Amino acid sequence: MLGERVALNAAIDYEALHRTQLAANLDGFSKIQLLQAPIALRYFDPNGLLGLVRTTVVREQGQFPTLTTGAVGPFTSGRATFATVDMGIGWRFPGRPVIATFEVQNLLDSHFHFQDTDPLAPRIFARRTFLGRVTIRL
Repeated sequence: MLGERVALNAAIDYEALHRTQLAANLDGFSKIQLLQAPIALRYFDPNGLLGLVRTTVVREQGQFPTLTTGAVGPFTSGRATFATVDMGIGWRFPGRPVIATFEVQNLLDSHFHFQDTDPLAPRIFARRTFLGRVTIRL
């Protein structure tokens, strides 16, 4: 915590996964090592204004299938290192359990190939993505 209004967060996430041939065809990799290091600066104003600036450095390597005429071909090694920048703004409604936020993921629209290990809940977007969210606490 840098002060009453500003917070700095940093983390390191590491995953190493191995898949069987059947699962590799479904998930898009047979072996993957994924290292992510997000660093976020968050601002909280007493009137309810929220702000976020985050950069995430990603290092990925593994065995990925090659596509040949629509079918999955043999697996080849791949490796990439890249970074993304995200920004967001939000509002916590005073006296109410509601927070509305708007984020831009991959603000600089960096183009890269990335194989997420959870395609239903992606953490990194390979193209600029706009996200709006309303959170209601019950």
